Amino acid sequence: MLYLQGIGRLDANRVKNTVITSRMPFPFGGTRLTLHVFAGGQEVFTSRIPAAEQEAALNRMVATRIASLKDAELKPLFGPPPDYPESLINTHATGRAEISFRVEEGGMVVDPMVKNATDPAFGEAALAAIRQWRFLPRVKDGHPIEATASLPFVFTPPS
Repeated sequence: MLYLQGIGRLDANRVKNTVITSRMPFPFGGTRLTLHVFAGGQEVFTSRIPAAEQEAALNRMVATRIASLKDAELKPLFGPPPDYPESLINTHATGRAEISFRVEEGGMVVDPMVKNATDPAFGEAALAAIRQWRFLPRVKDGHPIEATASLPFVFTPPS
């Protein structure tokens, strides 16, 4: 099946949300989907890009977004929220985890560690999420520099 949707103009540094709603003729959980993004008639992204090429594309994206900056603080670019731990679903527990980490010059998270967590499972879930995050690095005098940071994550049981 092929779904096409035009979303109009996309501008750098502006979020534009798009929702595609469609009934699937098969169970969603048992299916793999491939995402293709086109701009100006050319494919600019596909979810089947090999990992090394994805990394290179992300590096270019980060470099482009900070190229004109003289000084800037560390800023999240994207990353998934942590999953609620399966092992705690029956407890309906709420909790927190704080993760400390470094962000290198290209915006990648390095050496994440659980600083504190109300339950070890919350700490592990937060670690798994932050490893997938990408940041716009700290910029000083026009150059990206490594920075340290910590982020709190709040967990509420799924409803």
